[in-house]
Amino acid sequence: MATRTGERLTERVVLVAATKMLATLQNRIFRDGKASDGSSIGVYSTRPYYASKSQFVKKSAFKPLGATGKKKFRSGAPHKSMYLKRGYDEFRDIQGRSTNEVNLQMRGDLKNSYVLQAKDNAVLMGINSELQSKKRKGLEKHFKNAENTIFPATNEEKTIYSEEVINELRVVEAEIIQTFAS
Repeated sequence: MATRTGERLTERVVLVAATKMLATLQNRIFRDGKASDGSSIGVYSTRPYYASKSQFVKKSAFKPLGATGKKKFRSGAPHKSMYLKRGYDEFRDIQGRSTNEVNLQMRGDLKNSYVLQAKDNAVLMGINSELQSKKRKGLEKHFKNAENTIFPATNEEKTIYSEEVINELRVVEAEIIQTFAS
C-alpha cells in the first residue's frame, strides 16, 4: 500500500502539477512572447541579412535574390540565398509568422523539446536535445538584459504550481481516507 501511495503521489500530484506548469511556461514563452519578469522577450532584428532556402519553413516564400534585387550575379550564376532588407523580422513576415512580439517559435523544435520526464519520485522539466539547449542559450543571450530572463518560472507560475500540488494532495488524501473507510 505504501509503495502504491508513493507512486500515486508522484503520478497524481507532482506530474499533474508539473504538466500544468510546463503548459503555462510554454504558453508564456512560445505563444505570448513574455519573459520571466512579464516583459516582452524582445523585438526581431531588422538588420539586413541573407537567408538560405533551408532556413525557410514555408519553402515557397523563398526567392533567391541579391541585395540589388537581381536573380543572378554579374557572372550569370544564380543567387542561392535571399536578401532580406528588414532582416529576421522580414524573414518571419514573408512566411506568415507573427512579428508583433518575439515568441521563440519558428518551426516548433525548441518548444517540442521543452518536456517533462517522470522519474522514481520526481519529475524533471527541461530541454531534451543538445541542439535545442544550445538554441535556448543563444536566444537567452541574444535577448537578455539586466531584468530579462526567459525560461525560469515566474513567481506566479510557481504559486500556481504550489496550489496545484496542494489541490492534488487533497484529492489523494480523500482517496486514501475513502480506501481505509471501506
